[in-house]
Parts: sequence; structure tokens; C-alpha cells
Amino acid sequence: MVALEDGNSAEARRRLYDCPRELRGWEWGHLDLTRDRSLETLTGHEDWVGPVAWSPDGARIVSGSRDRTLRIWDARTGQSVHTLTGHTDGVISVAWNSVGTRIVSGSGDR
Repeated sequence: MVALEDGNSAEARRRLYDCPRELRGWEWGHLDLTRDRSLETLTGHEDWVGPVAWSPDGARIVSGSRDRTLRIWDARTGQSVHTLTGHTDGVISVAWNSVGTRIVSGSGDR
């Protein structure tokens, strides 16, 4: 993104937000974070975090951990909004469905 490389954050933001919502994937979220030049540390898991996935609309993030939980985060604030439990082994994969209404996870517990 040339505007981003040129340091024109306002133009980069305008171009990003001109992109239709249905075309915004993880790449959109990555560029938005890069453009913003801020980093957020998401804290809450009690062990290492492996899989992470952005929701299709870019509003939420799901992460899985060796602590056997999944956490759903508000991507704008970095706050944990929900913790999912039930696995008896570490979480090794996470994904959203195409409309962002469901999450699937995989674990060593099969």
C-alpha cells in the first residue's frame, strides 16, 4: 500500500475503509493494524497461545491456548469478551465460519 509506505496514514486509512466489508479478510485487519502503528498485547491466557483467527468482519479475534481455553477478543479494544472452556488438552486450531457467527476449534483431546 503506497500511502502506508509514504507515511500518509490518513490516505492509507481512507483506502482501507473504502474496501467493501465483504472483501475484508485477515489481510485487511493486518493492514489496518500496520497503518495504525499501534500494538496491543492481549492478556488473559494462562499458558502459551498458538492459533489465532480474525472474524470475517475484523471486529473480533479468537485465540486458543495450551491452557485448554479459547478467548474471544474485541479487536478494537483488545479486551477479552468471552472465554470458552471444555477442551481437556491444549487448543491447536481455531477458525470462524464465513459469516462470523460460529467458531470451530481443534485440540489434542480430539
